[in-house]
Formats: sequence, C-alpha cells, structure tokens
Amino acid sequence: MPAPRPSQVDTWQRAEKNAAAWMRWWGHADARDTGQGADGGIDVRAETALGQVKTDAHNVGRPALQRLVGARGRNHDQALFFFSGFGFSRQAIEYADDMEIALFRFALNGAMSPVNEAARVVLSWVELREAQAARAREVATQTAAPFRRPTTPRPTQQAHRTPAPGTATSAAAPEEPLSAWEQIRKDFRAAQERHRRRPG
Repeated sequence: MPAPRPSQVDTWQRAEKNAAAWMRWWGHADARDTGQGADGGIDVRAETALGQVKTDAHNVGRPALQRLVGARGRNHDQALFFFSGFGFSRQAIEYADDMEIALFRFALNGAMSPVNEAARVVLSWVELREAQAARAREVATQTAAPFRRPTTPRPTQQAHRTPAPGTATSAAAPEEPLSAWEQIRKDFRAAQERHRRRPG
C-alpha cells in the first residue's frame, strides 16, 4: 500500500478522509472515516485504532483528548490518534504522552507532522517497516536464479546417535511476533523510560 498522496484538505470531510488514509498507511488497514462530522463522535474507526480530527482554528485542549480516551472504553489494545489542523495545548500534549495518544498536525496539502513522542514512534516504526520491505525485495532479486531441472538427491546414511543426558533433542518453539501496535507501544514506553532517565 503506497503512502497517501498530497490532497487539498479544505473541509472537515476531507480532513477525516485524509486522517483515515494515513492511519491505513501506519498499519491500521481497515481504518475508515465515519462521516459523522465535527463533535459527532469518533471520526475514524478501525479494529485496532480510533481517531479524532479537529479543524478548528485553535489549539486542541486536554478535554478533547479525554473524550477520545473515554470513547475507547475498556478496549485498551486500540491505538489512539488525534489530528489537528492548528495544534495542541501543552496540557494536551502532556496528557497524550501519559495515555499513549499519537498527536499529529495536518497541513492544507494533507501532510502530517508528529507533535509528540507517541507520534514520532509511529513514524519510526513505519520507516523501519518500509526499510525492511525494501531490503527483502532487494535480497529476493539478488537471489533469484534461472530455473533448473531438480535432481534426485542420493540417499545418505547417518549413524544413529543417542543424545547426551541433558541435551535438548529439538529446538525451542519461537516466540510469537509482536503485532504492529504492540511493537509501537513497546518502543514508545522505551522512549519514555529514556526520557525519565535523562539528567536535568
């Protein structure tokens, strides 16, 4: 899925569609705008995330973020995104950091700028994802070989060996990989811990 293309954001409807497009790019593939309008509830919904969009010409305050958290209810596995065309108050940013809400400011051409650490972690994860995908494509191209008729390998005989006492006979089962959002939350918490340990 390609990154969202620049598009004019001059109405609340376009702002919500733009936010949904970016959330899909950030890993929430089923994100869709609800079309409910300003203050009509959640503006973007996905199974794994919720988003709120404000086009007002003033900073978004903490109460608006608290309403977003309240709308999520007990489903704490859902990621939270808040989009503003103007900006956020200091209290809102502090609250967002505590509640792991990714804050973004959007431009008239639809471009998104991260406002807080949670938002920067999201972008870092997407950058890493795309770098890994590009590397995988490069490796696949380099290792592609012309078709050759398969040959039947000769049977080999190996002496049966009894494993020594205490020796594992099979490899341990691999750990389950983290989901995209779980990895983002893990990275964000690590960034918070580094910030707390910073002197001064």
